[in-house]
Amino acid sequence: MSSSVIVAGVGMIPFTKPGASEAYPVMAARALRGLRTAPVPLEARLPVALGFGNMIAAAALGALAALNKIDPLVPVRHLDLLFAHAHLAAVGWGLVVVV
Repeated sequence: MSSSVIVAGVGMIPFTKPGASEAYPVMAARALRGLRTAPVPLEARLPVALGFGNMIAAAALGALAALNKIDPLVPVRHLDLLFAHAHLAAVGWGLVVVV
């Protein structure tokens, strides 16, 4: 009995040991540069770019919430920062996946 298996996507993202990959800002710049030069219409690129920016904002807000838990930098309740972080992440997910 003969069967064939097609594995798609293998090798697209090479595995590296922790700390051996490029820094996140370098990877982000490469992703945005690739998006800018991709032969894709603007209608398809815009939600991806907006979702990417929203992901960066959600990550920054999550880091701020973590730091604010240790040493209060912003005079707001911790749960308010977490709610804002979760809503930003959900909107970013919606922009990238649903749209």
